[in-house]
Amino acid sequence: MPDQNNIWQVLRRREVVSTCLFLFMTDLIIGSISPTLSLFASSLGASLTLVGVLATTLGLARFGSSLALGSLSDRRGRKNILMAGMALMGLAALLYAITSNPYALLLVNALFGMSFVASLTVALAYIADLVAARVRSLVFGVVTTAMGLGFSIGSFMGGWLTARWGYAGAYLTALAIAVIAVMVIWRGLPTSSGLPQRSEVNGLSWWRQIGVMLANPMIVAACLGTIIANLIFGGLIITFFPLYAQGLGLSQAGVSSLFALRTLASTLARLPAGILGTRLPVHWLMFSALLLATLVALVLPQFAHPTGWMLLLSCEGIAFGLFLTAGQTTVAAQANESNRGAVVGVYMASASVGDSFAPLFLGLIADRLGIVTVFYVVGGLALLGVMIMGWLLLRQSSLFVEAGTGN
Repeated sequence: MPDQNNIWQVLRRREVVSTCLFLFMTDLIIGSISPTLSLFASSLGASLTLVGVLATTLGLARFGSSLALGSLSDRRGRKNILMAGMALMGLAALLYAITSNPYALLLVNALFGMSFVASLTVALAYIADLVAARVRSLVFGVVTTAMGLGFSIGSFMGGWLTARWGYAGAYLTALAIAVIAVMVIWRGLPTSSGLPQRSEVNGLSWWRQIGVMLANPMIVAACLGTIIANLIFGGLIITFFPLYAQGLGLSQAGVSSLFALRTLASTLARLPAGILGTRLPVHWLMFSALLLATLVALVLPQFAHPTGWMLLLSCEGIAFGLFLTAGQTTVAAQANESNRGAVVGVYMASASVGDSFAPLFLGLIADRLGIVTVFYVVGGLALLGVMIMGWLLLRQSSLFVEAGTGN
C-alpha cells in the first residue's frame, strides 16, 4: 500500500491519476462549450435578454444542485455520481448539437449546470478523500493545474472546431470526450471507490447540514472567499473589462490576447500554490490571494494602456490560481469522508453566487453610473468581504488557542 505522506507515491496511484485525467477532460469539455454558448444562442435568434437569462440559468442550476449532489455522493458513493454526472454532460453536449430553438437552451443549460456539479464538485471531494492532509495542498495544486490546462486547451479547441465544422461539430466532439471520461472513471476507480459513509451529519436534513457547516468559521471564510473571487473574475473581469478596454480602443484580438495571458498566469500559479500550502497556513494563503485580486479591481481603471492591463490581469490570474488551490484545500480540511461531498457542495454553491447574480446587479450600475464605477463597487465590496474573512480567520485561530490552553 502506498505511503500516504509520500507525494510521488500518492500521485502515481491509479485512482489519483484517473481522477486527475477525468478533471482534465471535464474542463476540456467545459472550455470547448462555455465560451461559445452566447454566440451559439445568438445564431439561433436569441435576444440579448435571452442570452443573459441563459447565463443566469446555468449559474442557478449550479447553485441549486451543489449541496444536493454533494450530499448524494456522500450517501451513494463518489464513483456512481461521477459517472452519472459525466453522462449528463455528454447528454447536454448532444442536445446542444441538435437544438434549433433558442428557448430550448434553457433546459439544456440547466442540465449542463447540474453536470458541472456532479463532475467537478464530486471529483474534487473524491481527491480529498484519497490523500492525507499533509500532502493534500500539493495534490490540489496538481489537480487544479490539470483543470486549468483542460479549460485552456478546450477553449482553443472549441473555437477551432466551431470555425471548421460549426457549433454541432464542436459539441459532438465534446460528447465523444464525455464518453471517454465515463470509461476512465469506470475502469480507473475501483468498485469500492467513495462508498457511502455514515455519520451524524448524514442523518440531518440539508438545511440542518448547512447550519452545522456555517457554524464553522473556516468554512464560512472559504465560502465568502469564493464569492469574492468569482465576483471579481466572473462579475467584473470577464463581463465588464472587455467593454472598458474596447471603449479605450483595444481590439477584440487584443482583449483575447490579454485573457489568454491571464489564463496562463492562473494555470502556472496553481502548482506553486500547492507547494506553498505545504509550508504556510493555507487559509492565510487564500486570504493573501484575495487581497491581491481586490487591489487589482481597485487599480485597474487607473490604467488606460495595454501594458498596464497585461500586468494587472496577470496578477489577478495569479491570485485566482493561488486562491483556487488554497480554497479547495481549506474546505477539504474541514470535512471527513462521510460529509465532504456536502461541504464541497456548499463551497461550490457559493462560487456560483457571483456567476448567477453579480452580472445583472453590476449591469444596472454600469447603465446608470458608467463602467468605471463598476470597478470601484466591486473593489469596495471585495475589500469589505476580505476584511470580514480576515476577522473569521482570526476568530478561528483564537478558538484553536483556547482549545489548546483548555479554556
